[in-house]
Amino acid sequence: MPTRLRAPRLGSGGDLDYTAVDFQRVRRLIRGRVGISLHPHKQEMVYSRLARRVRALGLGSLRSYLNMLERGGKHEWEHFTSSLTTNLTSF
Repeated sequence: MPTRLRAPRLGSGGDLDYTAVDFQRVRRLIRGRVGISLHPHKQEMVYSRLARRVRALGLGSLRSYLNMLERGGKHEWEHFTSSLTTNLTSF
């Protein structure tokens, strides 16, 4: 059985399933898509950012989301990339 990562409870929907395997998939996908290398200590950040999208789509786990993402089109990849990147604006 995959190791379950510590994921904070967000909102009233309860916890989403999130494993070390899911995190490794996220790391592989974001690196392959835009060249970002996520450090292992970013596990909770990944959960908190992707959980919003997973819930908005009515899915019960990050695994389900990643499966959908790998089958999906450009629109969902934009959500995924935007969720995991920080856009800075300077004046």
